[in-house]
Amino acid sequence: RQETSLQDIIDSCLADSTKERYESGLRQLIKWIHLTGGTDLPKDDGTIDLRIFQYTHFVRFIVWGVPKHTRQGRNNVLVPCYTAMELQA
Repeated sequence: RQETSLQDIIDSCLADSTKERYESGLRQLIKWIHLTGGTDLPKDDGTIDLRIFQYTHFVRFIVWGVPKHTRQGRNNVLVPCYTAMELQA
């Protein structure tokens, strides 16, 4: 009988391309942390301290990675939707 860890099970369920995207996303997050001075977020082993990393950090990271013209375009689409929802309420 072979001993299997939870990580082994998770790894076997994920496609290699998914793992690569996760790793790429994590590298981008670490890059963002270093560029924005969030020195309290990364742990010595390269992981992120989730006791410190909060929702607001996540939102700032997501917005940081999106070019300004893309954010403006998205807002141009969303504002009329929210306005219509307010009018219906």
